[in-house]
Amino acid sequence: MNKKFSKGEAIKFGWEGMKKNFWLFAGVMILLLILSSISSSGNANAKTFSLWGAVITLLVAAIDTIIQMGIIRATLKVVDGAKPTMDDIFTERKLFWRYLGATILYGLIVLGGLILFVIPGVIWALKYQFARYLIIDKKMGIMDSLRRSGEITMGQKGQLFLFCLLMLGVTILGALALGIGLFAAIPTVMIAGAFVYRKLSAAS
Repeated sequence: MNKKFSKGEAIKFGWEGMKKNFWLFAGVMILLLILSSISSSGNANAKTFSLWGAVITLLVAAIDTIIQMGIIRATLKVVDGAKPTMDDIFTERKLFWRYLGATILYGLIVLGGLILFVIPGVIWALKYQFARYLIIDKKMGIMDSLRRSGEITMGQKGQLFLFCLLMLGVTILGALALGIGLFAAIPTVMIAGAFVYRKLSAAS
Protein backbone atom coordinates (compact mmCIF):
# COMPACT_ATOMS: atom_id res chain seq x y z
CA MET A 1 0.00 0.00 0.00
CA ASN A 2 1.07 3.63 -0.58
CA LYS A 3 2.47 4.95 2.69
CA LYS A 4 3.33 8.43 1.46
CA PHE A 5 1.94 11.41 3.32
CA SER A 6 1.84 15.10 2.50
CA LYS A 7 3.62 17.34 4.96
CA GLY A 8 1.71 20.34 3.65
CA GLU A 9 -1.60 18.55 4.03
CA ALA A 10 -0.70 17.58 7.58
CA ILE A 11 0.14 21.18 8.50
CA LYS A 12 -3.03 22.50 6.89
CA PHE A 13 -5.14 19.91 8.71
CA GLY A 14 -3.39 20.72 11.98
CA TRP A 15 -4.05 24.43 11.51
CA GLU A 16 -7.73 23.94 10.74
CA GLY A 17 -8.12 21.51 13.63
CA MET A 18 -6.44 23.96 15.98
CA LYS A 19 -8.80 26.77 14.96
CA LYS A 20 -11.86 24.59 15.56
CA ASN A 21 -10.63 23.46 18.98
CA PHE A 22 -8.51 26.44 20.03
CA TRP A 23 -9.99 26.99 23.48
CA LEU A 24 -9.71 23.35 24.50
CA PHE A 25 -6.02 23.16 23.67
CA ALA A 26 -5.37 26.64 25.09
CA GLY A 27 -6.95 25.51 28.35
CA VAL A 28 -4.79 22.38 28.41
CA MET A 29 -1.64 24.42 27.78
CA ILE A 30 -2.54 26.85 30.57
CA LEU A 31 -3.07 23.88 32.90
CA LEU A 32 0.37 22.52 31.96
CA LEU A 33 1.92 25.93 32.62
CA ILE A 34 0.30 26.05 36.06
CA LEU A 35 1.61 22.58 36.88
CA SER A 36 5.09 23.56 35.71
CA SER A 37 4.93 26.68 37.87
CA ILE A 38 3.91 24.65 40.93
CA SER A 39 6.77 22.22 40.39
CA SER A 40 9.33 24.98 39.80
CA SER A 41 8.13 26.94 42.83
CA GLY A 42 8.41 23.89 45.05
CA ASN A 43 11.95 23.18 43.87
CA ALA A 44 13.03 26.81 44.21
CA ASN A 45 11.78 27.05 47.79
CA ALA A 46 13.49 23.83 48.86
CA LYS A 47 17.14 24.67 49.57
CA THR A 48 17.72 21.12 50.77
CA PHE A 49 16.06 17.82 49.97
CA SER A 50 12.45 17.82 51.07
CA LEU A 51 10.25 14.75 51.13
CA TRP A 52 7.21 16.97 50.63
CA GLY A 53 8.90 18.68 47.68
CA ALA A 54 9.71 15.31 46.14
CA VAL A 55 6.11 14.16 46.54
CA ILE A 56 4.83 17.34 44.89
CA THR A 57 7.27 16.90 41.99
CA LEU A 58 6.23 13.29 41.43
CA LEU A 59 2.54 14.17 41.67
CA VAL A 60 2.90 16.98 39.13
CA ALA A 61 4.87 14.68 36.82
CA ALA A 62 2.13 12.04 37.05
CA ILE A 63 -0.61 14.56 36.24
CA ASP A 64 1.49 15.92 33.38
CA THR A 65 1.84 12.41 31.95
CA ILE A 66 -1.91 11.80 32.17
CA ILE A 67 -2.52 15.08 30.33
CA GLN A 68 -0.04 14.07 27.62
CA MET A 69 -2.01 10.86 27.18
CA GLY A 70 -5.22 12.85 26.93
CA ILE A 71 -3.72 15.18 24.35
CA ILE A 72 -3.00 12.20 22.10
CA ARG A 73 -6.59 11.02 22.52
CA ALA A 74 -7.91 14.52 21.77
CA THR A 75 -5.78 14.99 18.66
CA LEU A 76 -6.82 11.59 17.33
CA LYS A 77 -10.46 12.58 17.80
CA VAL A 78 -9.83 15.73 15.78
CA VAL A 79 -8.27 13.66 12.99
CA ASP A 80 -11.23 11.27 13.09
CA GLY A 81 -13.68 14.16 12.69
CA ALA A 82 -14.95 14.12 16.28
CA LYS A 83 -15.08 17.00 18.76
CA PRO A 84 -12.74 16.46 21.73
CA THR A 85 -13.67 17.76 25.17
CA MET A 86 -11.80 18.35 28.41
CA ASP A 87 -13.08 14.97 29.60
CA ASP A 88 -10.93 13.32 26.93
CA ILE A 89 -7.82 14.76 28.55
CA PHE A 90 -8.33 12.59 31.63
CA THR A 91 -9.98 9.44 30.23
CA GLU A 92 -6.84 7.35 29.64
CA ARG A 93 -5.68 7.06 33.26
CA LYS A 94 -5.90 3.28 33.24
CA LEU A 95 -3.11 3.18 30.65
CA PHE A 96 -0.82 5.31 32.82
CA TRP A 97 1.80 2.69 33.71
CA ARG A 98 1.90 1.25 30.22
CA TYR A 99 2.32 4.71 28.71
CA LEU A 100 4.95 5.67 31.28
CA GLY A 101 6.86 2.44 30.64
CA ALA A 102 6.83 3.06 26.89
CA THR A 103 7.97 6.66 27.41
CA ILE A 104 10.89 5.58 29.59
CA LEU A 105 11.90 2.75 27.26
CA TYR A 106 11.63 5.03 24.22
CA GLY A 107 13.84 7.58 25.95
CA LEU A 108 16.43 4.93 26.83
CA ILE A 109 16.45 3.58 23.26
CA VAL A 110 16.97 7.06 21.80
CA LEU A 111 19.61 7.91 24.41
CA GLY A 112 21.46 4.69 23.64
CA GLY A 113 21.36 5.51 19.94
CA LEU A 114 22.64 9.04 20.54
CA ILE A 115 25.57 7.64 22.48
CA LEU A 116 26.29 5.41 19.47
CA PHE A 117 27.39 8.28 17.20
CA VAL A 118 24.07 10.24 17.25
CA ILE A 119 22.63 8.98 13.94
CA PRO A 120 21.23 5.71 15.38
CA GLY A 121 19.45 7.77 18.02
CA VAL A 122 17.76 9.92 15.40
CA ILE A 123 16.74 6.84 13.40
CA TRP A 124 15.33 5.07 16.45
CA ALA A 125 13.54 8.23 17.59
CA LEU A 126 11.76 8.34 14.23
CA LYS A 127 11.17 4.59 14.12
CA TYR A 128 9.49 4.31 17.51
CA GLN A 129 7.83 7.73 17.77
CA PHE A 130 4.30 6.37 17.35
CA ALA A 131 4.52 3.75 20.12
CA ARG A 132 2.64 5.96 22.58
CA TYR A 133 -0.02 6.74 19.99
CA LEU A 134 -0.58 3.00 19.60
CA ILE A 135 -0.93 2.51 23.35
CA ILE A 136 -3.65 5.17 23.50
CA ASP A 137 -5.29 4.34 20.17
CA LYS A 138 -5.06 0.54 20.09
CA LYS A 139 -4.40 -0.25 23.77
CA MET A 140 -1.26 -2.17 22.76
CA GLY A 141 1.37 -3.41 25.18
CA ILE A 142 4.74 -1.69 25.39
CA MET A 143 6.73 -4.08 23.20
CA ASP A 144 3.90 -4.54 20.70
CA SER A 145 3.54 -0.78 20.33
CA LEU A 146 7.25 -0.39 19.62
CA ARG A 147 7.19 -3.20 17.08
CA ARG A 148 4.12 -1.80 15.34
CA SER A 149 5.59 1.70 15.28
CA GLY A 150 8.60 0.24 13.50
CA GLU A 151 6.28 -1.25 10.88
CA ILE A 152 4.35 1.99 10.42
CA THR A 153 7.48 4.08 9.90
CA MET A 154 9.31 1.61 7.66
CA GLY A 155 10.55 3.37 4.54
CA GLN A 156 9.32 6.75 5.81
CA LYS A 157 12.10 7.91 8.12
CA GLY A 158 13.46 10.46 5.66
CA GLN A 159 10.04 12.04 5.20
CA LEU A 160 9.38 11.89 8.94
CA PHE A 161 12.70 13.61 9.63
CA LEU A 162 11.77 16.45 7.26
CA PHE A 163 8.31 16.58 8.85
CA CYS A 164 9.87 16.92 12.31
CA LEU A 165 12.07 19.77 11.06
CA LEU A 166 8.98 21.47 9.65
CA MET A 167 7.18 21.04 12.96
CA LEU A 168 10.17 22.54 14.75
CA GLY A 169 10.04 25.51 12.40
CA VAL A 170 6.34 26.05 13.11
CA THR A 171 7.01 25.91 16.85
CA ILE A 172 9.88 28.40 16.59
CA LEU A 173 7.69 30.80 14.63
CA GLY A 174 5.08 30.51 17.38
CA ALA A 175 7.70 31.27 20.03
CA LEU A 176 8.93 34.31 18.10
CA ALA A 177 5.42 35.78 18.22
CA LEU A 178 6.05 36.91 21.82
CA GLY A 179 5.38 33.34 22.94
CA ILE A 180 1.65 33.84 22.45
CA GLY A 181 1.91 32.18 19.07
CA LEU A 182 2.71 28.92 20.83
CA PHE A 183 -0.97 28.65 21.76
CA ALA A 184 -1.61 28.18 18.05
CA ALA A 185 1.65 26.52 16.98
CA ILE A 186 1.78 23.69 19.52
CA PRO A 187 -1.79 22.40 18.94
CA THR A 188 -1.22 22.68 15.18
CA VAL A 189 1.92 20.54 15.47
CA MET A 190 0.24 17.98 17.74
CA ILE A 191 -2.79 17.56 15.47
CA ALA A 192 -0.53 17.35 12.41
CA GLY A 193 1.43 14.58 14.14
CA ALA A 194 -1.76 12.63 14.83
CA PHE A 195 -2.75 13.13 11.19
CA VAL A 196 0.52 11.59 9.98
CA TYR A 197 0.12 8.69 12.43
CA ARG A 198 -3.36 7.96 11.07
CA LYS A 199 -2.15 8.14 7.45
CA LEU A 200 0.78 5.79 7.99
CA SER A 201 -1.03 3.32 10.23
CA ALA A 202 -3.91 3.06 7.77
CA ALA A 203 -1.47 2.24 4.97
CA SER A 204 0.48 -0.41 6.91
